[in-house]
Amino acid sequence: MVSALIAAVAIVTNGVSTSFVLANQFPSLNEQKAAMELRYWLNQATRGGYPVFNVPRLEDTAGKTEIVPTTLEHGRRLVPAEAVRRLEASASKEAFVICTRESAYRGPGVYIVGKTDIGALYGTYAFLEDYVGIRFFHAGPCGTYVPKRRDLVFEKPVFDFREPKVDVRRINVWYGSVKPLDKEKDVDVWLTRRALHFRATWSRHEEIPLDRLQHVAGSGMPWQGGGETMLRDGVPMSLFETHPEYFPLVKGERSREAAEKQMRRCLSNPEVKKLAVKYALRCCAYSPSFIVDYRDMDGGWCECANCVAYGTGKDGRYSVQNAAHRFSKEVTDAILKVMPEAELQLLIYRNYREPVTNDVRYDPRVRGHFCPHQRCYAHALDDPDCALNGPFRRKYDFWRTRCPGIGFFDYYCYSDSRYCPVEWV
Repeated sequence: MVSALIAAVAIVTNGVSTSFVLANQFPSLNEQKAAMELRYWLNQATRGGYPVFNVPRLEDTAGKTEIVPTTLEHGRRLVPAEAVRRLEASASKEAFVICTRESAYRGPGVYIVGKTDIGALYGTYAFLEDYVGIRFFHAGPCGTYVPKRRDLVFEKPVFDFREPKVDVRRINVWYGSVKPLDKEKDVDVWLTRRALHFRATWSRHEEIPLDRLQHVAGSGMPWQGGGETMLRDGVPMSLFETHPEYFPLVKGERSREAAEKQMRRCLSNPEVKKLAVKYALRCCAYSPSFIVDYRDMDGGWCECANCVAYGTGKDGRYSVQNAAHRFSKEVTDAILKVMPEAELQLLIYRNYREPVTNDVRYDPRVRGHFCPHQRCYAHALDDPDCALNGPFRRKYDFWRTRCPGIGFFDYYCYSDSRYCPVEWV
């Protein structure tokens, strides 16, 4: 309870009576990240007054004040029973508590305990902002304010429990939209520090180095399979020699270039669909979120007679949209038949947002993202005085009839209007 907390915790930065100690010897990636961030920013604020340990320690902290970022699993004996109760009762994995406490065997301490490791990380950033005074205003090296101080004093007992009011807090960022900043090194790091989510989509886990796994762990969102690499990974190039019929026929030959560069496959081949569905189900068994998508490039589509027929609509004409959406429809139906709980997403953009002339209608459980790239962002999409937005609105209205779970996925960086009041629009 609050009454059990110490009256004050003074962390003096003379390098002797200050200590930073992790609560467990085998922290998760996010707990390690929390420790690294605490050490770095406290040193920035105090001009190096806090000692930096390269490995977690479980040492005698007598005469020292410890700051411990940890999880409920490892830290339940460090905090008051009320903190444990509230964390266990919270429905959010991102809940955390910041509290001061003194125990006979550990001495005074400041404990940042998350319900899970992502809660511990978000709690660490909240501690740095609200108790140390650091401000993460925007991405990039110039976006952070660090006050200079000699000590950190808690005049009153602290019991600060928090849980997010909004489950998903996401600013989706495309790599080209943040230049000259780097998306992963600058923007995603800033998003994490502000407890905002970002999408992390990688399908080849065995190729991801540890620092990239750390990047994914800090995203706050579940790993997502699929995306524009869906066909590349579901029907890998290793099959090209033994099953060339899986790959696109271009100008009379099975094209390795179109298969590799544009990631095309022969969509009318039933084995290609089976392999794509099998790949999706393998991804969904790990994490239910899967994106059905194709490489955002022109050309490279299979020209075999079966694919031409596959993409021909009621008007007797072939279109990329007919073929791609027919394949997407069949794949999503097959996935949902086996795994109804799968969270399927569909991107309707650029080459794939033109209306189809066949009978494709998506299951209402499929979330369609209509992407009106190049629209005018200075006017509402339905503004009658904006001729540029008219075609986009008509396409959106069409897809609402074919994909009930549709929503907008705006790329305002394409508007070429740096002054555009995006928040107002």
